[in-house]
Amino acid sequence: MNRVKTIAVYGFISWLIPFALSIPLYPPLHETMMPLFKNIMLVTGMLTGVTLLVRYFRGVNADHVREGLVVGLAWLAVNIVLDLATLVAAFKMPVAEYFLYTGIVYLSIPIISTGMGFLLAGRQGVR
Repeated sequence: MNRVKTIAVYGFISWLIPFALSIPLYPPLHETMMPLFKNIMLVTGMLTGVTLLVRYFRGVNADHVREGLVVGLAWLAVNIVLDLATLVAAFKMPVAEYFLYTGIVYLSIPIISTGMGFLLAGRQGVR
């Protein structure tokens, strides 16, 4: 798979797994245990994202920091676009509410991916 396709497919998977898990969990938890629901989603998203980043970086041999930034920004965009299409458009969530409660969490994607890039670059003696 070429680099762009890998980034796109992994970005989609990084959105799909937490979204798929949220479908059965939301109805029983959203009214009485919303903090638990949010935390389950956060942990699931982080686990999925880090797992995919580890797989992605196995194919990266140079420019780790740049690759981390590129993949992180791409996945940020993919996740926000897919959320806007589902949560905002389909479920009629107000855009401001989406960014306040959900969208802002996605900023962790490029932070983690770029951090991984710096870690890998440091292991190769590049700073």
